[in-house]
Amino acid sequence: MKVVGLTGLIASGKTVVAEFLHSNNIPVFEADKAIRMLYAENQEVISSVAKVCPSAFVDGVIDRKVLRKCIFSNKSLLSELEIVTLKFVRELLLDFISSTVEGLLVIEMPLLFESKLYKYCDYIISIVSDKSIREHRAVNMRNMSLDLFNFLNDRQIGDDERIAKSDFVLFNNETEDLLIESVKKILQELGKDGCFNND
Repeated sequence: MKVVGLTGLIASGKTVVAEFLHSNNIPVFEADKAIRMLYAENQEVISSVAKVCPSAFVDGVIDRKVLRKCIFSNKSLLSELEIVTLKFVRELLLDFISSTVEGLLVIEMPLLFESKLYKYCDYIISIVSDKSIREHRAVNMRNMSLDLFNFLNDRQIGDDERIAKSDFVLFNNETEDLLIESVKKILQELGKDGCFNND
């Protein structure tokens, strides 16, 4: 089995690649989905949110929009929450890896390097895209505020360092089709045989 890390700055194209991998029956651990699950189901994480941002805890459920505003007003809170969530993300990731016995497995994680979870990867693929293009995708296509885009962008390492730490780099300044064609080439280098489904 080969464990492949997939990372990149916000709106670089990670979700597009993850969806392609899913459609080709390649197991993908998606860190953001795991974190959303923890916020919804894990009592230790929920209790931590209630402690640092009580207004985000309503009727036993975390209101993620309120939590986001809370973090914006006091950015140190995010570091506190990450200490708690990272422990459980690591546990979920290791369970995911242990459940896969052969082939390729992909870890899709924006903060792969920052979290130090890259150490579980045999190979790392980074997606790189110009900031102006990523900003357009996030703000104009996803309706993300510019403040949130800059906040999330600034929390990650820059592309120069990312490229230096990666085994493969996908440049994504053009179409999704071109991005996927580049992904196919990397998968073939990693030993993935057969035809690919583009759906």
